[in-house]
Amino acid sequence: PMRRIVFLDFDGVLNSDGSRERGAHLFGNPDTFFHTHVDPHHVQHLEIICQKAQAEVVVSSTWRHGFPLGGLAAILRTAGFTGNVVGKTVHGAAAQGCKIRGDEIQRYLDSAERIGEPVNEFVILDDSDDMGVLLPKLVQTQFGVGLLEKHVPLALRQLGVEP
Repeated sequence: PMRRIVFLDFDGVLNSDGSRERGAHLFGNPDTFFHTHVDPHHVQHLEIICQKAQAEVVVSSTWRHGFPLGGLAAILRTAGFTGNVVGKTVHGAAAQGCKIRGDEIQRYLDSAERIGEPVNEFVILDDSDDMGVLLPKLVQTQFGVGLLEKHVPLALRQLGVEP
């Protein structure tokens, strides 16, 4: 079976400067929203990508340090995501030798191969470009605006799906 993965950053992808402003309206304090929620406006684009490509999410965001996998999935569900969140990239002692985010993603891909669950296609959604040899798989967003409709066809093509 075809296995497609979206490696997902949160800040700069699912949150943006606009998210901070919307959070201020909801909570009175933009940081309360920004560090505990993601913006449904951006999540709707992730939803389209995952639904059309039948892709699963692996969290590569620094949020993986502060939340268990179930907590990250709940944050996404609260914002309207209905897909599967199946993992997090390595961190802590497991990330020894990983200098950039691309190394952490490669370690996840290698591990999936070893356990017999190889990833056929993947895309990296991130506002940073520290991907090393995986840079061609990056659909880069900007922190100020996050994941936009224009990123959807780019991500789908990386996943081997025509938009």
